[in-house]
Amino acid sequence: NWRLTYQIRYTGPVEQDADGIDEFADAFGNAPDGSPSDFIGDTCTGGGSANGVVAGDGIYCRDVGFAKEQFLHTISLRYRTGTWSFLVGVDNIFDTAPPLVDSSEVLAINNTAIGLGYDYDGREFFFSVEKSF
Repeated sequence: NWRLTYQIRYTGPVEQDADGIDEFADAFGNAPDGSPSDFIGDTCTGGGSANGVVAGDGIYCRDVGFAKEQFLHTISLRYRTGTWSFLVGVDNIFDTAPPLVDSSEVLAINNTAIGLGYDYDGREFFFSVEKSF
């Protein structure tokens, strides 16, 4: 009459194609060697502007082009008796958040990838009752 179910769902990592990976650059389009870059770092002031107006922090960056894997654990308990069935469970037991991504590289809201199979709801509890006729 009792059934315990434990499930693990896996969403694999994704990574940008090597040809599409940006070079390191600062917020002004300068590469670490001082040459112009085709990429502009979103948050890194790097060596500063080409005309020296901004001092910069010496840090160069590039957009993040990958997302980590995700494991989600679900457990449920079902009890059946005659024409009745009761189910109770927890989805995403450990409240695992989806991996953060760079929204300038991937379709995302608040740095969370959209439409890639990740869980966005967090931990959820569920319960159902069924009656057969």
